[in-house]
Amino acid sequence: MTGEIIGCIGTHKDSVETIAINAPLQIAASAGMDSIINIYDLKDVNCAIKFTIEPTQFGGFSRLLFSACLPNVMFAASTLGDMFLIDPRNG
Repeated sequence: MTGEIIGCIGTHKDSVETIAINAPLQIAASAGMDSIINIYDLKDVNCAIKFTIEPTQFGGFSRLLFSACLPNVMFAASTLGDMFLIDPRNG
């Protein structure tokens, strides 16, 4: 309510371009220009990083989206025009 920052989770080496939240799995994901996707455990009070995915060594990611019809699928759109389908439970 006050707009106070209550914490900072995850670190990227470059800008964060997109985040996505999956309420049923209680996880979140962030991605950016460093070509890394972090998956966070929202059940953890500190929202710890469960694991890091690096699907490609080149380019970054401009968009993450959890599937509405397949709850265990996350789409990741890269800046190089590739689209990755990722199982966010295990990368």
